[in-house]
Amino acid sequence: MGYVGQAGEQAANVARNAILSSKLLESVPGTWVDRQCGSSRQALHFAAQAVMSGTMDCVIAAGVESMSYVPMGMPMLLPAKNGMGFYVSPGMQKRNPGVEFSQFAAAEMIVKKYGLQLELQRVPRSVLRFVSLAHLSFSMKAFSASAMEYVFQGQVQTWHRSKGRRPTTQPTTLSACSVQPHGFDRSDRRS
Repeated sequence: MGYVGQAGEQAANVARNAILSSKLLESVPGTWVDRQCGSSRQALHFAAQAVMSGTMDCVIAAGVESMSYVPMGMPMLLPAKNGMGFYVSPGMQKRNPGVEFSQFAAAEMIVKKYGLQLELQRVPRSVLRFVSLAHLSFSMKAFSASAMEYVFQGQVQTWHRSKGRRPTTQPTTLSACSVQPHGFDRSDRRS
């Protein structure tokens, strides 16, 4: 199972926990892979390789991420904030002084290096259509039969909809977006 934020409810091998809470046998193995935004795809590739090589007959590949409960960066920033270290080791610092590996910084460096423009006129139409259809579907209660119960902090709760839908998203809003997340320091980046 691919997921990035291995903290909180996503800690302690979510794949194994999913098996233990399902009707699968306890002897079924489960493990996770962290390839950042490519984690689910990597899980799928590993599953395909296992079947193609003949080492496994049947594999379940999946991905999970709840940024509502485990915000982006929390698994590395929370320990750093509490004096438990940071992922950039002394060896990494020696080899790459001042580096902080980030997909956001990399995206901006690629844009700058190749003189690319953020083409938001082509993408938003499909994105806006998806967002508006998702909002319409949930408004019409199209997924009411898909409600799911889960336990959070000892209380049974019901999931009815994603918290990520933004029904008011407009092309002008998207075109004002930076590749970098809000508050990300760009001042000390190598090109």
